[in-house]
Amino acid sequence: MALGDYLTDAEWDACFYHCASVGNLGTAMHEVIEKALAAGYRFSGLDEHGAKLQQLTSGNPDKFCFVMGLGEKRSKVEAMSRMMGIFENGRRWLKEHLPELVTETDDEWEAQKVESNRTSEVRN
Repeated sequence: MALGDYLTDAEWDACFYHCASVGNLGTAMHEVIEKALAAGYRFSGLDEHGAKLQQLTSGNPDKFCFVMGLGEKRSKVEAMSRMMGIFENGRRWLKEHLPELVTETDDEWEAQKVESNRTSEVRN
């Protein structure tokens, strides 16, 4: 099974958020896991070294298909809303556990959300 199958929704979302900084989801997952373990975080699906321990049922395969543009088609507004929810959840997890990986201030984040909503409404 894929590494993402051993992460909770929030952990997976944090990796996806970090992917925007590193450009690759696999690299982002390994970096987030490594840094979180070093900071003392304990994953429920991974052991203390980051090895797969217990597969979790958290909907991550559906999320992966969604972000890759596969699976159920949605309106642009629905798709943007879901994508922003994933980013928001991931950013929240990182702010709590690995704040050094959050790439913008809260004000910048809010401005990005407003711009994203405005852009998706114009395109729809």
